[in-house]
Amino acid sequence: TGTSAENIIIFTYTINSYTVSFNSNGGTVVTAITQNYNTQVAQPSDPARAGYTFSGWYYDTGLTNLVEWPYTLGAANVTFYAKWTANTYTVSFDVQGGLSTPDSISVTYDSTYGTLPQPEKTGYTFGGWYTGTNGAGALVTSATTVQIIAPQTLYAKWIVNSYTVSFDSAG
Repeated sequence: TGTSAENIIIFTYTINSYTVSFNSNGGTVVTAITQNYNTQVAQPSDPARAGYTFSGWYYDTGLTNLVEWPYTLGAANVTFYAKWTANTYTVSFDVQGGLSTPDSISVTYDSTYGTLPQPEKTGYTFGGWYTGTNGAGALVTSATTVQIIAPQTLYAKWIVNSYTVSFDSAG
């Protein structure tokens, strides 16, 4: 400012940091990552969710734009959303001496069991499908929501029929 001496001006800049947050959509928590602008963000460990398979991180809540890793951090905070695919499991039927088809079906986690076979057994009435033998455990119907995370066997419950025998003494 009006001197004959040489002036040196030093500018110091601080790079901005931004945060990548993760919405696990019902899965385990994934810790947010804060890094400097224009750096490469590594993919975090996959979250877990019972009955589902993790299908990737997406930019949008509609889960249509897949994030590619490593992700280059832009000049704004961002949230990524987890996509999940429901697992399917095999349910086998133990008819406990009866006759039935099919022997097994495939079910999808968090949906209903759907149509279940109606077995037959001479002298008995079918009393439903149960998670344990002879009517033990929980009753499973076509409207029951699938909450299993492994193959399952359902067991037929049988109720013995009663009959009335009448005699005609014919006089």
